[in-house]
Amino acid sequence: MQILTNDFDRHSEVKAELLELIDSFKKEHDTRMPSKYVEHGENHALDSVHSDWHITEVPRPYLVKFFKEIEHLILNVGNTIHMGRFGEFEWNIHYAWFQQYYDGGSHWWHTHQECQFTNIYFLELPDKNYKTEIIGLNGEKIEYQAKEGQMITLPSFLLHRSKPNQSGRKTILSFNTSYGIL
Repeated sequence: MQILTNDFDRHSEVKAELLELIDSFKKEHDTRMPSKYVEHGENHALDSVHSDWHITEVPRPYLVKFFKEIEHLILNVGNTIHMGRFGEFEWNIHYAWFQQYYDGGSHWWHTHQECQFTNIYFLELPDKNYKTEIIGLNGEKIEYQAKEGQMITLPSFLLHRSKPNQSGRKTILSFNTSYGIL
């Protein structure tokens, strides 16, 4: 199973602004990830993962900026999977959120429902050994290259997780997409 990767060429220009917008959002909302999604116990504090995944119906200025910047990457995914082969195609974003992993922060194995693809943009990835882990259809981890400033796209039914982070703050922007022929 192939994992698609797309480099975002304007990463260095927008990284600080996106992080500032996320920090502002965190000041106004309780972004601690609900405990059922986070490994916790003696070595995993409940505040080691922050996200707005569980916060609904509030403005997210960081997403407005982000999607204006990366629309071409979403179209590139559609072209890579040959959606334009027979004419025009459309795409939809079903849901989007940020997640920040601090020391020991993790997100347990999971899939995403009601969409075709999961997309993960590595806004901060201090150590590529803490990239998202993905399990293929054969039950084995899928090896792929990842770096900060890159977006990966995978079928939404594949198991994936963020293993306990030990690399400094890691920040991702994640969103679900589907494509269709017009």
